[in-house]
Amino acid sequence: MKLLKIIMAVVMSFGMMIAQDGNQGGTQGPDPAQQAFMATMQNGGTADQAFEAAAAVYHQMDVECDDCDMTEEEFQEGKAEAKAAFD
Repeated sequence: MKLLKIIMAVVMSFGMMIAQDGNQGGTQGPDPAQQAFMATMQNGGTADQAFEAAAAVYHQMDVECDDCDMTEEEFQEGKAEAKAAFD
């Protein structure tokens, strides 16, 4: 049950971040963060490790890029809220 809550928190929280970045048109491939999350789980990782894998992907996409609008502080705050939502 806790695993499902964590998965839902990750997908919903980071999905909202992706939806706000302006890439709403057209078709895209699978979400890289979701792929990282699921790959970690399939390789025997814990829910916390999968969450961190997805967070690392979003960090690269939303904070580390040249034209990113999100600050490190905003990212860490959102990450903490998502993690705490279902603990």
